[in-house]
Amino acid sequence: MIIFIVAIVAIILGGAKYFKNSNPTDTSSLETNTIKTASDTGIADMIGEAKGAAKAMENGLGGNVTTMGQMMTTNEEMPVYADGMYTKTGTYISPAGSETVTVSITLASDIVTNATFTSQAINPNSISNQAKFATGYSDLVVGKNIDEIALTVVNGSSLTSNGFMDAIAHVKADAKILYNSN
Repeated sequence: MIIFIVAIVAIILGGAKYFKNSNPTDTSSLETNTIKTASDTGIADMIGEAKGAAKAMENGLGGNVTTMGQMMTTNEEMPVYADGMYTKTGTYISPAGSETVTVSITLASDIVTNATFTSQAINPNSISNQAKFATGYSDLVVGKNIDEIALTVVNGSSLTSNGFMDAIAHVKADAKILYNSN
């Protein structure tokens, strides 16, 4: 909300200095000034004015205000998930019935920095498939954005991936950051 206010202030300040001497009944002058505002002041000047307005607001509010200049000069996206370690259980259906896996994921700026997989299989075939999965999943997960992980078959194990992805879905649900839009 404050960023929106700063943007409005910047537009008002950027345009008002060119409109104050305009003849309000002369629309051609108004259109010329609108073009003049965009071309003469330039984006850098308007950002500077927004920063000044934000600084004045910050001083008046006694808090931090993000200026349009700061927003426009940063290429970083806001993280979707909170940093930390998350341990979740995932389930899947094998020919022998329901099986589970336990997955621990460490996130930093939405990137998986560490992952562990623990087999919870009961059926001998599932135990074998989960062991195959365990030897190959890490390279497909660590160093990746958690939203880009989409495992299907790992070392010949296809159904175990379903349990792993179920656990990842639970991690994402718990780690999701809810930003206040106000």
